Amino acid sequence: MDGRRGGGTVISDLFALQDPDGGSEPVPDLPRPESAPEIVFDLRPGTPDPRLFPITDWKRHARWAVDQHDVSYGDPAGIADLRLVLARWVAKSRGVDASFRQLTVTSGAQQAFFLLIATCTVSGDTVSIEDPGYHRFRSVVEAQGARVTPIPVDDEGIVVDAIPLETKVVYVTPSHQFPTGVTMSMSRRLALLELARNRGMLIIEDDYDSEFRYVDRPLEPLYRLDRSGLVAYVASFSKTLSPALRLGCVVVPRDLLSDLLGLREQVDWAPSQVDQLTLKAYVADGEF
Repeated sequence: MDGRRGGGTVISDLFALQDPDGGSEPVPDLPRPESAPEIVFDLRPGTPDPRLFPITDWKRHARWAVDQHDVSYGDPAGIADLRLVLARWVAKSRGVDASFRQLTVTSGAQQAFFLLIATCTVSGDTVSIEDPGYHRFRSVVEAQGARVTPIPVDDEGIVVDAIPLETKVVYVTPSHQFPTGVTMSMSRRLALLELARNRGMLIIEDDYDSEFRYVDRPLEPLYRLDRSGLVAYVASFSKTLSPALRLGCVVVPRDLLSDLLGLREQVDWAPSQVDQLTLKAYVADGEF
């Protein structure tokens, strides 16, 4: 934004790198010309300050992980020691009480979304999402051939009464709704769980930005409140450490686990064992 006294505020001239093949899409990885302005504040969502990454500690644990890793393909659910550590972490930090056997290590939250949608839906099924909401989840649903139904969000979260009868899966960000920042109220959480129980509907709970809450006690996750095994809990380390790590996890209802892991074997088997062991050591040592 540019402004001058008496002249109001206007949008600045924007600089966009062009596709070398002639397209109009920006190409962010190309070098910036000398004339390009320096970025002082990066306001893009979901990108932590890279200067805060614990590079010294991470390197130390990574060196240990290189020496420790198994030369086999490993477990499609992820290294058991890491799953134990993560199960304890989500239990302590978010009250998500689940066996490590229900927890699968993923390449970020995005892979968890893909595995859940591909496991739980077929072409033509209805998936309800928040509106406004996370556009990359919508792209996963559409790629699987399911039908997306946007549901409005108010100051208490997703409007449960607007979820259509034919919905098979609903996706929510109750801790910190993306992009509005609304926290889903307790009454709305209970209403959503009751609806899921009555309809046999799966809830995908993306615990987006739950760590960044500095007033009041965080509300219980849907997974903790669920008594019917209808919530899949997704978390990642993209906002707290770095999106470049591509590490996250999903706590899956028991009756979905076998099918989800079967699909996981077909996709990429498992994330890098070295990265998994590094994260395990970092969290287990209390540094996270």
